[in-house]
Amino acid sequence: MKKQLLRIIFFIGIITLFLILNILLQTDNGTFLHESEFTTFENKLLKPEDIENEIGLTETVTGVTHSYWDESDYSRVRTSYYDIELEDGKVYGIYGENLTYAFDLYINGELIASKGKVGDSEKTSFPQTGSFTAYFTAKAVNRIVVRRCNFVHSKWNNFGIYLGPMNVISRYADIRKIESIILVVIILTMSLVNLGIFVGLNGQKRFLFFSFVCLSFMINLLFADPKPIMILIPELNWFVGHKIESCSLITAAFFFILFLEECLEKFGKIIRIITFAILGLAFAYYMVLPSMIYSRYSVPVMDTILGYAFILYLIIFVRAMKHFANLKIEQKYYLVSVVLLLISAVLGVLKAGPATDIMKAALVFSDIILLLGLASEYKRTSESLEQAVRNEDLLRKMNEDKERTLNLQKNFLTIMNHEMRTPLTVIAGYADKLKIKTSSENCTDEDAIKSLSFIKEEALRLGRIVEQSEGGILGENERVEKTVISVKALYEDVARFCTPICEKRHSTIEMNCTENTNIYGNRDEMLQLFYNLVINASRHTEKGFILLKAEESSDSERKHIILTVSDNGEGMDDEDIKHAFEKGFTKDGGKGLGLALCKDIVARHNGSIRIEKNAGKGISVYILLPDICLK
Repeated sequence: MKKQLLRIIFFIGIITLFLILNILLQTDNGTFLHESEFTTFENKLLKPEDIENEIGLTETVTGVTHSYWDESDYSRVRTSYYDIELEDGKVYGIYGENLTYAFDLYINGELIASKGKVGDSEKTSFPQTGSFTAYFTAKAVNRIVVRRCNFVHSKWNNFGIYLGPMNVISRYADIRKIESIILVVIILTMSLVNLGIFVGLNGQKRFLFFSFVCLSFMINLLFADPKPIMILIPELNWFVGHKIESCSLITAAFFFILFLEECLEKFGKIIRIITFAILGLAFAYYMVLPSMIYSRYSVPVMDTILGYAFILYLIIFVRAMKHFANLKIEQKYYLVSVVLLLISAVLGVLKAGPATDIMKAALVFSDIILLLGLASEYKRTSESLEQAVRNEDLLRKMNEDKERTLNLQKNFLTIMNHEMRTPLTVIAGYADKLKIKTSSENCTDEDAIKSLSFIKEEALRLGRIVEQSEGGILGENERVEKTVISVKALYEDVARFCTPICEKRHSTIEMNCTENTNIYGNRDEMLQLFYNLVINASRHTEKGFILLKAEESSDSERKHIILTVSDNGEGMDDEDIKHAFEKGFTKDGGKGLGLALCKDIVARHNGSIRIEKNAGKGISVYILLPDICLK
């Protein structure tokens, strides 16, 4: 309900704006004299003084509209006149924008305005259009005479003039000129600003498309009535100007489609192809064909092109309104712009008020709103860039902190290496000395001699680990020394080390391995791997057993070695198995590092490790060592 209310308010606001605009534009601009109010002589170029002699002798027509002149056979020259009563002695003005393709305007027999050259053939005439203002001192009854010729278009244009007191016409003429110049400057500025934004943002196409929209509209305004381009180029070639005027409007419509598509809704490939095909055909139609040919179907062609653009605008609008509440603020600006143009087009078709002024006002409002939307998007983009810069600075500081931490860690490991290696060497030395002394005294306790040998070996192994840790965090060295390792001998050392620990929980260690089973790896890391696995198993096994097993696998073309640590303890549930190898994960109060370290060791040996539940009690840890097994 809230979304529907927002949409209703949205529409009411825009329609109200246009109604107010329509009222404001309906000001006093004098008396408008339409072509249908004039009496016309066809195929006649008459001087004002000759008109009285022709009245009654030559057929005349009155009340004609544009549709009358749409017939295929019509005159190329005409003379029209209109008699009007005015205040005698008062100065009046006449303002017009496009009487015809060449004309002479007389008041009471005096030539007061002309455009182009009026002749009775293509060779003796010269086309030119544009606005004009002329003043005259009125009589009680005044005759306005317009001589016209058309050798450039297949049809005539309707003409109309504003007639009123000098101050009214002068004001209106100045307003039209200032309005046109301001529009051109505003839209050119918008084009340059958006082009600059496009260059600055390096690839935001919507800004480029909108820049082209503004540029095309600006060109169209320069060449459309009242033709401000003629201030710069008074002798503008009519044929060139007319082609540019038509093509610029088409270009603006299609660049606006591309802009809205980029901002609001993407069309499919087929619609894009059709759109560009129509654009290309329209350009060819106006630029290649002579004006006498293309003007014959100019109205339906232009209506078709703009109708196609109107349909695409409508599709974009309907799609956007479905997700109105989710649109970004700049997208709502774009949508308002679309609605303004759609409403102005409808008002223009319905002839509601001064349609031309409505369209131009809608254009300016639309461009300003679009610029606000682009500015909003630019602001959001700038804020994102600033946030990215802040994040980059934060990341840089974090990296610096990390580097300092690593340096502290390295210093700590260096000190630890120095401080621990010496006592470990001493322990190994004393163990070796006791072993020699025990052997020299003919001691028969072989277990004591083996224990002393084991103490020595473990002290030396710990010394190597400490030394290796100086190059990085323990267990994360990338390069380790690898040799051929007897799995049985490895298991025996693991059992010797872990048996005292397992006996505390009344558990035993069993082995199932042949004499000739070998692997290729780092012996210290392999001992560390199985120490962790067996000790971890012993924590969860009471009065049970832990089995160390090795077997070959023939599941693939190459044989692999599967090393297994099984127990019949309390086991693990599925959720614990899922997270078992994650650092910090623990259920027995430990640090959660043992199994994570095991996974790292196996990974450095190009292997894999997994945990599975046993059919009865306990779990089994399977270590698959591919490509490193030796027979």
